[in-house]
Amino acid sequence: MKVNVYDVEGKKIDEIELPKFFNLPYREDIISKVYEALKLKAKHVYGSYPLAGKERSASGKVRHARGRYRSHRGRGISRVPRKILLRRKPQGFYWVGAFAPGTRGGRAAHPPKPLKRRIKINKKEKFLALLYSLTAIAKKQFVINRYERLKNKKIELTFPVIIDGLEKIKKTKEIKKALERIFSEVKEVIFKEKRVRAGKGKLRGRRYKKSAGLLLVIAKNEIPKYKNLGIDIVEAYRLGVKHLAPGNKPARITAFTINGLKELTQRIQNQAQKLNLEI
Repeated sequence: MKVNVYDVEGKKIDEIELPKFFNLPYREDIISKVYEALKLKAKHVYGSYPLAGKERSASGKVRHARGRYRSHRGRGISRVPRKILLRRKPQGFYWVGAFAPGTRGGRAAHPPKPLKRRIKINKKEKFLALLYSLTAIAKKQFVINRYERLKNKKIELTFPVIIDGLEKIKKTKEIKKALERIFSEVKEVIFKEKRVRAGKGKLRGRRYKKSAGLLLVIAKNEIPKYKNLGIDIVEAYRLGVKHLAPGNKPARITAFTINGLKELTQRIQNQAQKLNLEI
């Protein structure tokens, strides 16, 4: 599969052959499975303090025997764990319920258990999910169908987009202009947008919705990670399913620098060799 190489002026300067892993059969089920597992693994474990309401000296053995010291007999008291407090009168005691769920300051009846999430992802499956995500970004129709605003447009760009000379630009403003020139056909979707959510969700801790924007894959320390650029920049050795399929939606618009593509190819080959996979 051949794709175009563009310079920072947005002009086609070359054509290169993509590595074979961009042309594998597409498996959305594996991408989805790995994405959900990674999402669950990253989720903060929630649970109450294990000893909440239990740090009391209340005895659960409430005695009702006749003639026993500090007995509850004849007082009309239920067998609830109680703290025993001494009154001023001789041998006069005062019982306060504690520990049990129905008592003041007692433990919760069925609290969420703060157990560790032991989520394991098969290494080969995780690696294959990355490969299938790369396959999705190389299929033009998949990319167009992912974005509602692109469905009725004629697009000449080849996906993924390969950019040469981006590392020479030092200013954020100039990089933004270069990206607008290269992605002029799809510039309405390459920069992140933030808007207020419709409906009651905005009252429930999810007030805003964000678009994903463009993903730029670079070599290690090739260019600085510019602030306020409105796109995601990731180094090739860190690239994963969460970058290529945010929100469990594959076929994101992705661009590579020349060095970023070379570094990714080397990483994929090394990883495939370790896992005894032929690509």
